[in-house]
Formats: sequence, structure tokens, C-alpha cells
Amino acid sequence: MRIVWNDTQRTHLLDVSRRGPHAQRIDPEWTQEAVNAPGAWTDAVDSSEPYKRRSTGYSPSYGDWLTVVYLDINGQLYGITAYPA
Repeated sequence: MRIVWNDTQRTHLLDVSRRGPHAQRIDPEWTQEAVNAPGAWTDAVDSSEPYKRRSTGYSPSYGDWLTVVYLDINGQLYGITAYPA
């Protein structure tokens, strides 16, 4: 799977100053590793929004597990956010 990150969401991941004092910079490429990692799991964030998904997997480049939240619209994946698992 490949997640598309628009410019706004990409900036959100990379610019920790916009996400609070304990936020960590997340490279969008690390999210690709996490969602495609062996043993990664995916579930719906909210049963009332079945197109909104959350995947958690290990990113070797990050060196730890990441949770990635995205929209699955007709098989196209659009990133919303990501954070350490």
C-alpha cells in the first residue's frame, strides 16, 4: 500500500513546532514502511467512519513502531497523521 500525503499533512508530520511540546518529527517515508511492515495491523478508527483507518507497524528507518491514520477512499490512501505507537 502507498499512502499519499498532501503538502499540508506532510508539513504537519515534519514540523514538530505545530504539534505540541512532545511531538516527534515523522518522515512520510517512515509511514510507508510502517503500514507495509510484516506484522503490521490495521483497524477502523471509528465504526461510523469505516473509510478512516489506523495501521500500526514497525519502521526500520524510524527505529520503532508507528501508528498511521489515513483515509481509504476507493482503494486510494490519503494520510491524515502519524505518531509513535
